[in-house]
Amino acid sequence: MKTSTLSCFASFQCVAGACKDSCCVGWEIDVDEESFQRFQKMSGSFGERLRASIVTEEDGTHHYRLKEGDRCPFLNEKGLCEQILACGEDILCEICAEHPRFFRMVGDTQEWGVGLACPEAARLLLSSPQPLAFTEDEPEVENPFLQALLLVRAQLMALAQDRSKSIYDRLSLLLACAELTQEQLDWDTFDAESIVPDEPILPISPGQGGLWLDGLMELEPIDAEWSDALADALAAAQYPELMEDFAEEMEDLAWEYEHLLVYLLFRYVLKAYDDHDLLYWVKSAVWGVLTVEQLSFGRWLRQRKQFSTTDQEDMVRIFSKEVEYDPEIIEGLDPLLEELSGDGLAEWMAE
Repeated sequence: MKTSTLSCFASFQCVAGACKDSCCVGWEIDVDEESFQRFQKMSGSFGERLRASIVTEEDGTHHYRLKEGDRCPFLNEKGLCEQILACGEDILCEICAEHPRFFRMVGDTQEWGVGLACPEAARLLLSSPQPLAFTEDEPEVENPFLQALLLVRAQLMALAQDRSKSIYDRLSLLLACAELTQEQLDWDTFDAESIVPDEPILPISPGQGGLWLDGLMELEPIDAEWSDALADALAAAQYPELMEDFAEEMEDLAWEYEHLLVYLLFRYVLKAYDDHDLLYWVKSAVWGVLTVEQLSFGRWLRQRKQFSTTDQEDMVRIFSKEVEYDPEIIEGLDPLLEELSGDGLAEWMAE
């Protein structure tokens, strides 16, 4: 079986005890049924400890009983997994073995990536300005609609990496391209050679992420980092004239937003295979980049106009941790995405 991922993730490996935001802290850890049954048959004191650490709910699902501070009961003081130390990695339940990776089968290829809530994944994404690429050629598929989506994704990712245009123009053109393609998919008139306008249709500018800060405040925060980042962003939104300074300072680092955009397109565009709503997923990618920019602006201002790639990694990680890992959020963004439309797109579509 062929496997493929974005080039930045090819060398991914969990840093275990060196991780500054362990996925073994702060999350409920589900135990799949197959692993649960396997644990029931384990002998010895460690088997007894495993069974004693699992809670079974009334609906039959299982999860580990977290310790103080919402820590996994098998995470030791050095940040290492005592299950692995005692029995090797094969002992792990499904979610522990796979997280933070995500997988999907696309034709003859298993595509995989790493969620950006993982600090190491965020670091790898922003470790080099070189354009991102797939580690293998595009998958071979027989389904016509999936073929179309793969062509669209390649087109969108190429547009996202067109460094002859500003990152804001690229975001605008992505929306226009997605709008046109969505109409073609709806009417079964998809044309892989679709023309994207030479000029942006919907004006997108620095600071547009401030439009939905109030909506984000309504989310239930996973931890204080999200609340602090939003508070910084809201405070910074009172000084829109300084956003221009921040955007100018970040101009040479636009590739960081580009990499985030490519990741979001890679991860989410193919969800349109199930719901046929390509435009929604492209909007969510554009929204994600603009939101991270607003969060970054907040930290830049709080730090007296100091901002590093490490800060950007933090903003990407905090955003991903809060938004990407809550299905109700990532699949229910419609109210926040309403601003990513307008008469400009409608007039262009009518021509």
